[in-house]
Amino acid sequence: MAERSSDAGMTWQQTGSWPGAIFAVHIDPLDPDRVMHSFGSLRNGEEVIGVRTTIDAGASWVEHDHGRFYLDLVADPSDTDGVWMASHTNGLYYSGDFGQTWLAKTTHQANAVLLTDDGTDTSRLLIGGETIRYSDDGGTTFHAARITDVHDSLRVVAFAQDDDVLFAATASTWHPGEPAVITAGHGVLRSRDNGTTWHDASGDLPFLDVRALAVDPYKRHLYAGLRGGSVHRLAL
Repeated sequence: MAERSSDAGMTWQQTGSWPGAIFAVHIDPLDPDRVMHSFGSLRNGEEVIGVRTTIDAGASWVEHDHGRFYLDLVADPSDTDGVWMASHTNGLYYSGDFGQTWLAKTTHQANAVLLTDDGTDTSRLLIGGETIRYSDDGGTTFHAARITDVHDSLRVVAFAQDDDVLFAATASTWHPGEPAVITAGHGVLRSRDNGTTWHDASGDLPFLDVRALAVDPYKRHLYAGLRGGSVHRLAL
């Protein structure tokens, strides 16, 4: 189900209902009536996975079967129809026509995407998966970032930015098919050099399994959502 609020969350109106799951939502930063979400559903015993798009605030939707799901959808600031799509173990994809078609960019694991804003006309592209990688050529080549004091499994699931400081959320890791051993998350990581190196910034978080990050509009706090539902904040 998709719902829309025009009063800061006080009330909600349904804009679509489908069987299956919605994994990620992208709202055009220049036109809130243009929305994309990734989905997965079963139809007649077959799995259909891809994206749905609307350009009229949900009055009508167009479905595009990509054959894969996406965990993160991020706008390309240089192209109003451009969207970066993170597809977990399938890698990173790019659509230049708002989801109609796609181009594979890398097979590196991608749970989250960030286009950093350093005040110039160029942006660094970051992806988070079993590590953090960055690209300075639009996703043609990627380089592994340096992450200090992390020596076991890593799973990066979200990014946030506060001016020239970047943050990454790490969650617990479990490998299907292996013994039921879960590697704990590493909390929140921070980078002060545009994503080249990362250090622990978890502070006094009670749990290190972090699932979401957000910087408030006034840039006073970083909020971290932990597994289980609790939310904590860090003064910026």
